[in-house]
Amino acid sequence: MDGTIDYSGFTLEELRQAARGIDQEQYPRNYRNILAAKKWLGADQAETLISGEKQERRLESLSFHSDGSEYFRIWIVNICLSIITLGIYSAWAKVRRRRYFYRHTRLCGDNFDYHANPVAILKGRLILLPLLAAYLYGDFFVPGLTLGTFVLIIFLLPFLLVRAATFNNRNTSYRNIRFGFDGASKQSYKMFFKYGLISVASLGIASPIMEFARRRFVIENSRYGSARFSFAGEFGAFFKIYFFAGLMIAIGVFITTFFINQLESLIRSIFDVPYDPESLGFLVYLPVVLIGLTYFAAMVYASVRAGNYMFSHTSIGDRSIEANLSVRKMVYIQFTNMLAIIATLGLFIPWAHVRVHRYRVAHIFVDVGGGLDDFIAGEKQDADALGEEAGDFFDFDFGI
Repeated sequence: MDGTIDYSGFTLEELRQAARGIDQEQYPRNYRNILAAKKWLGADQAETLISGEKQERRLESLSFHSDGSEYFRIWIVNICLSIITLGIYSAWAKVRRRRYFYRHTRLCGDNFDYHANPVAILKGRLILLPLLAAYLYGDFFVPGLTLGTFVLIIFLLPFLLVRAATFNNRNTSYRNIRFGFDGASKQSYKMFFKYGLISVASLGIASPIMEFARRRFVIENSRYGSARFSFAGEFGAFFKIYFFAGLMIAIGVFITTFFINQLESLIRSIFDVPYDPESLGFLVYLPVVLIGLTYFAAMVYASVRAGNYMFSHTSIGDRSIEANLSVRKMVYIQFTNMLAIIATLGLFIPWAHVRVHRYRVAHIFVDVGGGLDDFIAGEKQDADALGEEAGDFFDFDFGI
């Protein structure tokens, strides 16, 4: 009888086979139960047995196939048209930019794609524009309006996070299958309230827990077709990354201050000059530069290590993901990008974006053991059955 079969004990592969062989019209309840079981199966089936043998694990990296010269043409047109249209074209510029990078990023020879409607992005920005204006200039007209607007924006952040993740996932595809996001605003508000209070109570020391919770929320509510993402990381390891980054900055400030004080004393003793801020003016700027470089290196360290940790503890269905970006290599890329951008008065920006993106995706790996064809075929059938299409959600670009 339709709806009476218990699929809770099925493996992921058994559920896929059942979904392919069932008559959806004759047994609609059973079919929906199969999809529900697949949806909530989670990472504990990552070692699914296929034909009595464990699935072979083989990691395949993503790749980027283009160069800065090609992207420069898109970038310069986007800049010019955005200026001419007083920012209105920026919604179309964003779609063109993302579509370019997605379509040139490949996994196993197939590219990703981005399907967002620029009009939907423009609508979202027009709705946010009054809030931004009130925050920036509210106190000129109504005392306290800026503070009130800031509180309102903070209150809206959980809602905006869900909207952004829903919009961006549903407008991203691989092999004609859309990604999805099932998180609810209620869950988002609970997460922000709980971990936000912890962050405030600790005077910001525990703020990484908020970032960890946000990323985990987005990952665990995302899916590809009907294959859900799962996350097995822990906050402690994540917190250590940001703690060490903060320690790097503190040590850098201490060493810089000590070095500058010793250098100032040495110069004054050698040249026998009294203290004069104007004559030793370079000592005012030198610590700013040194501390700035320390902060830059610490932030790159935190970004790379946190990204590696989050990716390497994430799975999609029965497929694991790994990342092994190098902090030293990323510092080199970002630093030389910064120098080149300054030297070219900003014209190197397209090449900088391409360099960073190419390096990042080349060090992100997906388990494609046994091939992706069967996996994609199963998700294609389930995605078609769900009948999902990208809606006109507002885009606020709160990506993970």
